[in-house]
Amino acid sequence: MNKFCFSSFLCFILLLSCKPYYKRILYPLSLNGIVENTWIDYSNHATRVVQVLNSDTLKEFYVVREENRLFYEDIQKGDSIFKEMNTLEFYLKKGRKKKKYQFQKYPY
Repeated sequence: MNKFCFSSFLCFILLLSCKPYYKRILYPLSLNGIVENTWIDYSNHATRVVQVLNSDTLKEFYVVREENRLFYEDIQKGDSIFKEMNTLEFYLKKGRKKKKYQFQKYPY
């Protein structure tokens, strides 16, 4: 009985400490680079993936909300992308045009 209570308590604590994707990944993400590739990862619930060459590092992030789909649809390989840390604002530059995308917060 004590092991069950301890296990239940531990699971409860772990669930409370989980942060949504936008807080764990998108907020701390800083980008200033070129879009290298985009694809849909069908093995991961058809998640939209963006790969960016940021300085000498390849970074990937997911576009998981339907509300943010327009951002994904506008991206093309070779576009410039910029995002400051601790925001959900992405800037996409195509030639001379610069467009701002505000990602939505969500509970997961």
